[in-house]
Formats: sequence, C-alpha cells, structure tokens
Amino acid sequence: SSHFGSSSAFGFAQRCATAFPLQQSPLGNTLRAAMKAYLLVYNAACGAGWLFCAAKTASAILSGSPAREAWADMGLVLMISQTAMLLEIVHSIVGLVPSPVVTVAVQVSSRIFIVWGHLYWVPACQAHWSLFLMVMSWSITELVRYSFYFFALLGSVPFPLFWLRYSLFMALYPTGITGEILQTLVGMGAHWQTASPLWYRLSLVVLLLYGPAGPGMIGNMWGNRKRSFKKRFAVKEEPTGVVWPKTKSGDRSSTSTNRAILAAAAAAGPGGSDAAAKVSKERNWRFGYTKHVLDHVTQSLHSEEACLKMARAGLEAAQTTFTFLREGQPEMSMKEAMEKLAGDAFETAELKGSGDAGRRELSLNYGGVLGRPYYKFKRSRNDKITGLELRKQLDLWVEYGTMEADVAEALKELQLNQEKWLDLSDMY
Repeated sequence: SSHFGSSSAFGFAQRCATAFPLQQSPLGNTLRAAMKAYLLVYNAACGAGWLFCAAKTASAILSGSPAREAWADMGLVLMISQTAMLLEIVHSIVGLVPSPVVTVAVQVSSRIFIVWGHLYWVPACQAHWSLFLMVMSWSITELVRYSFYFFALLGSVPFPLFWLRYSLFMALYPTGITGEILQTLVGMGAHWQTASPLWYRLSLVVLLLYGPAGPGMIGNMWGNRKRSFKKRFAVKEEPTGVVWPKTKSGDRSSTSTNRAILAAAAAAGPGGSDAAAKVSKERNWRFGYTKHVLDHVTQSLHSEEACLKMARAGLEAAQTTFTFLREGQPEMSMKEAMEKLAGDAFETAELKGSGDAGRRELSLNYGGVLGRPYYKFKRSRNDKITGLELRKQLDLWVEYGTMEADVAEALKELQLNQEKWLDLSDMY
C-alpha cells in the first residue's frame, strides 16, 4: 500500500517526546538527544534514498528508457530504502515514535510483499511499465513524508511541505495501489504460477485484500487531513484560571502532570521511593498508567494512615504542580494563587424558587441491555427507571458485581423515603 502513515502528525516531534519519556536528568537528557539525532539521521537517509529513486525513475521516463534499465540503475537503492522501513515497526514497538504498531506493520509489510515477493525475483516485473508507476508514486510519497518528519523533529514544518503531506495522497494512493496490483499480477503470471503455486495463491489473497483496504486507507487520510489542517490553523487562546502547567516544549501536557502527582502520592505510601520511581519511569503513559493507578489503590488499602498520607501528598503535589492564570498577573502555582489572590473570595447566595417541585421520585438514567455495550444505546441512555423496575435493576447490578450490595440497599432505602429525603429545600 502507499505508505503515508495513519496518524495526523503535525505534532510529531512533541508526540515523539511523550511516547518515550525519560526522567529529567543528565542521562535522560543525553538519551533524548541521542534518540532525536538518530531519528534525524534515519529520516534524512531514507529521504535521500527515495530522492535517488525518484530522480532515476523520472530520468528513465523522460529519456524513454525501458523499465529494465531503470531497475538496473536504482533497483539496489530501492530495495535498501524499502527494507529499511522495517525499522519503523521497531521504532513503534519500543516507543521511539508514537505510531500504532499494527498500522505501521501492515503498511510496511504490504510493501515488503511487493519488492521481495515479486519485484526482486521476477525479471518480468522489473521490465514491466508498471514499475515506473509504482516506484514514482512511492518515491514522491516517501520523500515528502520523511522530509515532513525531519522538519517536525527540528520544531517547524513549512506550510508547502505540510500541504503536500496531507494532499498528495489524493493522486498517489490510486497510482501507487494500481502499480502494486499490476506488479503482483505480472509476477503471478510470469513466474509464481508454475514456480510456487502456494505463493501464487497467497498473492491472490493479498490482491483480494486491496478491495476493502484501498478505500479504507484513502478515507483514513481524508480524516487525517481534516484534523491536521484544523489543528494547524486553530486559533490558540491562552486559558484562564486553573491550567495544566507548560512543559519545556511549550505545550500544556496532562501526561507529565498526572505522572508527577501520582508519583508524589506513591512516594508517601508503603511503596516509598521504589513505587514512585516505577511511576516516573513509565514510558508508555497513555496505555500504561492503569497499572500504577491499581497499585496506588492497593498501597492505600494497607492502612488508614497510608491512605491519608498518600492522599495528602497527592493533593499537595496537585496544588504545587497545577498553575493559575489571571489577566494582569504572572502565571503561578495554584497554591501560590490561593495565598496571593485570597482577596477575591467566593460568597454564598441563596436563590429560592416559587414553582411547584412536583412529585419527588428517585430515578436513574439507564438505557443499557445486558451483554451489549452501553454506547450503542445513544437514543435510550437518557431513559429513566423508577419504582419496582429500579429495585430489580439494583439487584441485577449487585448480582453482576457492578455495584456493592450496601450501595444498592442504601438506594432502596432512599427510594422508600423519597418524598421526605429528596426534599432539600431547607438545605444548601
């Protein structure tokens, strides 16, 4: 498949940093610099390889040379450049870049299937005119993509390159896919039908997958294009009030803040510095934070004292980590703001209505059905259950383990006293 990638990657450099976070230390800074240098060299080298292939292919087309001569000139570089893409799967697996592993693996594997499964072994593929169509589509695609990533790592992508990254797919996807299909058909008919019937059948299966996969990839890129353009031209308004603190890259990250607060809470618990270190060293926070939250709950259950110490430490970290913005004031920690701006205190007011409160009845919104995801019931999720139906549903939730039995009993008791207990008119 034409390899444009699946992620809307205008924030590629920032997301690379969060995909493989390292502790703020001399060693961590050195490793971050080394990883960035490696990615710069990798993208530059791959871009140079595809530039060479594009130049040789264009030269052959303009001079009227046959495909076989073009292959002789650039075949080795093409094979190296395409095979080097296998490293992108490794990059994704180890967290060096934030791209989804499965998506990258599928896209790279489809290209490897063409070059090593047909083009390299079958002279008829090397001599067929579809080689020009496929290689030129691939070369332009990859030259733009690697250039985009190179400049993103440096911190700024020029708009012309940004536009090409999210626009060329409209032409290069169809031409690249057409070239790939033709190369596969040539290889099957000229060689594999007799040389290896098994590979012939496998190639036929791959060809059938192009039917649903092609439109799917184009649709995915349309979505990426829309999101990326919207993000690039969005008007950035500075928030006010309590805000996420800024990172060194200038963005307001929830990841680093959440990790720091949870680490501070963990350090105050039975796990101590070891538990805090595990939180701080979590590389894949987006998908790996859940185990640390579970460990946090486990540590809190050791004792009442442990629970309170961890809670207080977490709250203290939140107050010192989160910042506060107000027009005419410098950005400061939330704790400092509560002390410095205490003059603007809140006041309590009472608003008493004169309408009829109507019947007081305990009800819960519920539109789900056992065994089916709740999000499939968008039209009915605001439906309310009351009375006997509510009591039966409470019993079912206890039976499923969704709700503790004492919670269900408390709600039933509230229901029995709903006329009295749901009247809060004499309370704030």
